[in-house]
Amino acid sequence: DENNTGTDDNNTSFKVSLQDGGSSTGEARLFYEHSTSTNVQVTTTGMDIAADAWVHIAVVKDNTAEKAYFYKNGDLVETETMSDTPDGGTSSGHTLTIGNNRDKDQAYDGDLANLRVFNVVRTSAEIKNYYKDIVKKTTTGLVADWRMNEGGGTQIFDSSTSNNTGAITGATWVQDFDQ
Repeated sequence: DENNTGTDDNNTSFKVSLQDGGSSTGEARLFYEHSTSTNVQVTTTGMDIAADAWVHIAVVKDNTAEKAYFYKNGDLVETETMSDTPDGGTSSGHTLTIGNNRDKDQAYDGDLANLRVFNVVRTSAEIKNYYKDIVKKTTTGLVADWRMNEGGGTQIFDSSTSNNTGAITGATWVQDFDQ
């Protein structure tokens, strides 16, 4: 998830990724830029995301509390202090990228399903209650809800009221998987 203005030297870039721990598990990483390209990054130490297993990951960035909360399968696993709230970027002309970085040189090698984006801080109870369920398109703060259940084609459809249809490039559809 990245948004760089590139013109006013103030930008906002936000990325959630998996960090290979060099073993059979990995950790979640939150990275963002703020103001004049200052980078902030934190990598969890207790997520232990297993390869070849379906895992629900939620990352909540609470600017007011200056905290980032990392959830695995509905449970809070780690809380990190995060200062320097992202600000400055105002351009809406940039593309949200899922499964790769903006420069298209770090592709995610795995399966994705049910990606949601909110513009409000989700509570622990909300994450716990809804991590396995479909959320209503009118859920407060829901900006995008890509269920990725089309089964084929070159588009993913947004089930929120925002109607953010996405283009699929370089991906393979997987059907009849055990989630």
